[in-house]
Amino acid sequence: MEYESWNMKAIVGIFLIVAIILNFSLYLHFGYAFHGDQILNKPNLLSFFDSLFTWQLNNYSGLMTPTTGPLGFILGLLDLSYILGLKYGYILSTSLYYWIGAFGIFLLVSEFKTKNGKNAFYGGLIAAIIASFAFFSYLKIISAPIIFLPYVVIFMLLLLRQFNMETGKLPNKNKLALYSACLSVFIGLMIYIDIGDIVQNTAFLVIFAVITVLISRSNRIQIAKYIAIAILLGFLINLNLLATTYLFVHSVVGSQFFSTGSQTTLQANAIPFQDSITAFGTWFGSNPNPVQYLLQILLVIIGISGVIFYIVSNKKTSEANISLSLITLYLFFLGLSTTIYKPFGMLFNYMLSKIPYLLTLRYPYFALHYIFLFLIASFAGISFISLMDYAALHKNPLKRRLYTITIIVLFAAVLFAYVYMFDIIPISTNVYQGIPSHVFEISNYINSQNGYFSVGVLPPSIAWQLDNWYFGTNIYSTLIKYPIYTGGYTNHNEIFFPVTKQQYFNATQVVGSGNLSKIDFSNELGIFGIHYLIVQGDTLNKSPCEYCYVTSFSKSDILNNLGASNDIRLVSEYGNSSIYVNTNYVPLVYASNVKVLPANTVNQTDYYIANSSFSIQNYSVYDPAALGSFNPVGKIGAYTVQSFSKPSISFSYPDPAKAIVHVHNATTPFYLIFRETYDPFWGAYYSNGTAVSSNNHILVNGFANAWYMNKTGNYTVTLYYTLQTDAWLTWAVSFAALFATIGIGVYGWRRDRAHA
Repeated sequence: MEYESWNMKAIVGIFLIVAIILNFSLYLHFGYAFHGDQILNKPNLLSFFDSLFTWQLNNYSGLMTPTTGPLGFILGLLDLSYILGLKYGYILSTSLYYWIGAFGIFLLVSEFKTKNGKNAFYGGLIAAIIASFAFFSYLKIISAPIIFLPYVVIFMLLLLRQFNMETGKLPNKNKLALYSACLSVFIGLMIYIDIGDIVQNTAFLVIFAVITVLISRSNRIQIAKYIAIAILLGFLINLNLLATTYLFVHSVVGSQFFSTGSQTTLQANAIPFQDSITAFGTWFGSNPNPVQYLLQILLVIIGISGVIFYIVSNKKTSEANISLSLITLYLFFLGLSTTIYKPFGMLFNYMLSKIPYLLTLRYPYFALHYIFLFLIASFAGISFISLMDYAALHKNPLKRRLYTITIIVLFAAVLFAYVYMFDIIPISTNVYQGIPSHVFEISNYINSQNGYFSVGVLPPSIAWQLDNWYFGTNIYSTLIKYPIYTGGYTNHNEIFFPVTKQQYFNATQVVGSGNLSKIDFSNELGIFGIHYLIVQGDTLNKSPCEYCYVTSFSKSDILNNLGASNDIRLVSEYGNSSIYVNTNYVPLVYASNVKVLPANTVNQTDYYIANSSFSIQNYSVYDPAALGSFNPVGKIGAYTVQSFSKPSISFSYPDPAKAIVHVHNATTPFYLIFRETYDPFWGAYYSNGTAVSSNNHILVNGFANAWYMNKTGNYTVTLYYTLQTDAWLTWAVSFAALFATIGIGVYGWRRDRAHA
């Protein structure tokens, strides 16, 4: 049997995809998957369209949104089954992601063949099994960001082989072009998958640095040139993604996170050295099953010792250089994972004090585990190859068989127990959740409504809630197409706490305390465009409590207070939850006068809005004290318009970065309110292209955009997010780089075939 043939590799690929789908389906009971705040976003064709833009519809996070990148659309094809609404589309789509990573690890490890291709074949299979059955099941819900890292290492290995001067042959420039093009695409995919924390890209750079030191000086400059070109093309392919992410990070909220959140994040996410050494972060002190921990230790010891043996036995080969770089990478991330703990913590904290953006290497926490997954799976496969090769060296047939059987039994036993503990026995009951039918009924009812509005959830949540009730909250964020206010983190962006979410939480605290006599709750909801309210019971029916929350909420108090509130009425009850409608809410774009607060007031916006005599349709609150944080380009001397006459406003919203507003019968000055979180990059333009002065662009109601309009009559104003123009330019560069990369690869492939 020819183990190196593509027929055999295809058989492995088919085996892996079938096994992963079956494994994933059984693990989720053919149901839905939720894991803390890392919930499942339901993709659709509209979301692909929206990902072209730097601002998302009804974005109340206060942040611009990084665009997707051209490779993101290609990768999005993996989600087609889910987008098209197939019954088990999520299982199929997610399984495809896992299969890419697992099959990539198989292809990589099987390249480490020495004399016996059979050993390399089974070594690759062992690595793939560890990747697809063990660790992917541990954190299945978070899409695997290392799925393209194996392919990057493969093409680096192929490049190294081209520069192996011991063969006496000059490098094949056609193959070099093909390998470099493929490497560029996979680097681009790595950047796309892991743009938020750069851990995966750091792994690539560490590997690159190590192998350039290890290879001969005569080849160092040449191979560095090819890889540098690949890096450059990979980054240019994702220029739009990188540019918008840079602006995202350097926004007001983003910069505050990096300046103030560093130590908190490290303390919350650091792993003690003795636990991180296993690569999977299973805390021995709290682990009820020490056998699981010992199995991890055993697998790490076997893997690393076998790789070291491989390096010693195959000196000065490309495979040995790659193996040594992987060992270095493991040590690098082992130190990085401990952060605040000894022996590496003090050093990292010192570096962090000098370069705060190093925090991106430690956030999010899970990215380190995926790098470790790739390393441990690769180590185990390479170790199997080297140990089996060692067994074959014995001339005594009995000893040879004994060594071979011992190695096979050892790996089989570890893999069986490992897969059983990590996969067949669920790590957390929170990974799988059954969803009651009334949750779908509520979601379907709201999705059937028309208009630009938002949805509130009661009781509110202000932070991570690792209990079943909070999973229920995020189920609504997943199933409902409209923006959902939970009062805390959102499924779109878990790092930041937007000011509007804080205001929502402050307002909704009132319904739990039992007194609405001095507050108009519908006003507080209405300024955010909240048209519907979901009052939850224990959504997932997984716990005995009515509300599994830090603060106790009385359901009867909430329902009584909503019933007593102006302009809020019950629509219907569904299971243990209810839908209420708020008829007092503002549209996405409307005309208004302003109530100007005294300059020395603090946090009085909510007080004025919550007053039952305050009309949110006719007035907005302008707080001059808030402008220092939100309008650095200038201030307007805002004032209440005397003898105010409200014009008629109609609008269209063709894309997330643009709203076209038609003003009819304006007889006095007014304020044009745009119910999106304030951002100075929003601009207002008349139909002749003249811009409304940025000094007339103010923040009202604690979050919204407003422009002072001193023009009467009938006219059209276009609201446009100006950073979108920059995004279009970077999109053009990204696609040009992608087409150039594809052209280089096709050229190398055709030339290579012509000379074959």
